[in-house]
Amino acid sequence: MKLFAVITLFTALVAGAPLDMENLETRQSSTSTDLERGSSSNCPSAILIFARGSTEIGNMGSSVGPALSGALSQKVRGIWVQGVGGPYDAALGDNALPRGSSSRAIAEGVRLFKLAKSKCPNASVVAGGYSSVFPTM
Repeated sequence: MKLFAVITLFTALVAGAPLDMENLETRQSSTSTDLERGSSSNCPSAILIFARGSTEIGNMGSSVGPALSGALSQKVRGIWVQGVGGPYDAALGDNALPRGSSSRAIAEGVRLFKLAKSKCPNASVVAGGYSSVFPTM
């Protein structure tokens, strides 16, 4: 009974503690669709197409992609960041396929590169990925 009271008291103290806004960091999204949403009349100087690691969420993942996107956005003004999603589901089993990924996932990567060059032909297109993604790129 005393343990329950101590846990309840501790929980109330932690829940009521003030939030240190000065050290609060913005969470970065696990999804980025700048290329698909962007206008060809407002092209960037560079476009990053990023494939997330196996089993990661969104189209950018949760470990490497959002951090890379945030760092590049601070260094390269106006860069577009596009994650590979849709048919690329980052499944572990696809790594064992003959081409290292499913045909649909590879086609999605190709589609994004073609979209980048047709929408913004003068932009530099950069590929990035984490884990076993390079067949998709």
